[in-house]
Amino acid sequence: MRTLISLLHAARGFWESSPGLHFPILFVWRLLAISGAFWLISWILGHTAMILRKALTEELWDLFVFCYNIILAVAFASVVALFISLSSAPAKAPLGLQAFGLAFAYFALAAAYTDPHSKEMHELSQPGWLAGLAAYLGFALFPKYLANPVTLKTHEALSLVIDGWVGAAMSALSAWRFVSKCVDWAKKTFTRATFLCL
Repeated sequence: MRTLISLLHAARGFWESSPGLHFPILFVWRLLAISGAFWLISWILGHTAMILRKALTEELWDLFVFCYNIILAVAFASVVALFISLSSAPAKAPLGLQAFGLAFAYFALAAAYTDPHSKEMHELSQPGWLAGLAAYLGFALFPKYLANPVTLKTHEALSLVIDGWVGAAMSALSAWRFVSKCVDWAKKTFTRATFLCL
C-alpha cells in the first residue's frame, strides 16, 4: 500500500513538473476516450444486429450491417477530425497532428471491426473501415464540413462524458484494445517473417 502511495506521489510530482507533456498526454487520453465510446456503440449495434438476424432476411441483414458500419465509421471520423481541429484552434491543425489523427483512425477502426476470435475483418465491416478513413481525409482537407449538426451534437455529447470516470474507463478500454491489436499484428508479422525465412 505504501509503495502504491509513493508511486502516486511520484507520478503527481512528475506531472506537475512537466507542463510540456500535459497537452500530448491529455490529447491522446481524450482520443482514446472517444474511440472507446464509439467501440461501445459498435458493440451494442453488433449485438443488436445479431438479434435482428433472426427477424430479417439475409439480404436485409447484410444491408443493415453494411449501412450501420459505414454510418458509425464516418461519424467516428468526423468527431476525431473535429476534436483535432478544436485542439489546434484558432489556427489550422498542423499536418503532423492531422497525420496522427489518420493513423489513430486507421488503428481504432481496425480494432473495432476486427473479430476478436478470428482476428480477421469481416467482409461487411471492410466498407465501414474504408469509409471511415476516407471520411477523415475528407474532413481534414475540408474542415468547413465539420460544422454539421450531427458532428457538433455528437462531439458535444461525448465531451460531457469523457472528462469523468466514464471517460477514464473508455480510455483504458481503448488502450487495452490498441495493445491487443498491436500484439496480434506483431505475432502475424513474426509468423510471416519466420515462414519466409524457412
